[in-house]
Amino acid sequence: MNVILLGPPGSGKGTQCSFISKTLDYNHISTGEILRSSKDKEIKKLLMQGKLVSDDLIMTLVNNKLENKKSKRNFIFDGVPRTLKQAKMLSAMGVFINHTIVIAVNEELLLRRILGRRIHRSSGRLYHVDDNPPRIPNLDDVTGEELEKRSDDNETSLRERMVVYNDNIEKVISFYKIRNEKVSSGSISMLEGGRKVCDINSDILKILRV
Repeated sequence: MNVILLGPPGSGKGTQCSFISKTLDYNHISTGEILRSSKDKEIKKLLMQGKLVSDDLIMTLVNNKLENKKSKRNFIFDGVPRTLKQAKMLSAMGVFINHTIVIAVNEELLLRRILGRRIHRSSGRLYHVDDNPPRIPNLDDVTGEELEKRSDDNETSLRERMVVYNDNIEKVISFYKIRNEKVSSGSISMLEGGRKVCDINSDILKILRV
């Protein structure tokens, strides 16, 4: 079974995908992780500037990740597809999506989450200064190393990314809705993301265990 988790930046996609990956033994495909671990200088430059990587490049990286797996099943996609073109390219790779889950969060809450977010760079572990603080301020719970604030975790970048997200999300949802109707399979679920993490965990498990 393959799953797409969609949502704006700061909606908790990464947290939910990590939970599902561990709980149900899914392969977690995170475009954020793929990009942050890339050695490509141009990609690093784009990330530092808070800009988006092109559809063609991101899907090439995703395809490379998929090719390293023995099967194109039991994936949960985090951060992709974010555009209609990416959705079509993923389909062309032979990846059938069984469930599309969309997490919706209002923009002001997203801003509070983004500004308080901290990351342990090498592992990808996420914290929040108020909602999920480390045991020792600004230090990773596991390694004790200093946490970082992502360069694009600021109000200007969020507003710009939200414009791009809102321009594309309905097209992506529509693509999967039409495809699901054609093959009489697959589901689309909308979840309110302003709730406790454990409540959203529970809702996603119910969807995937049907």
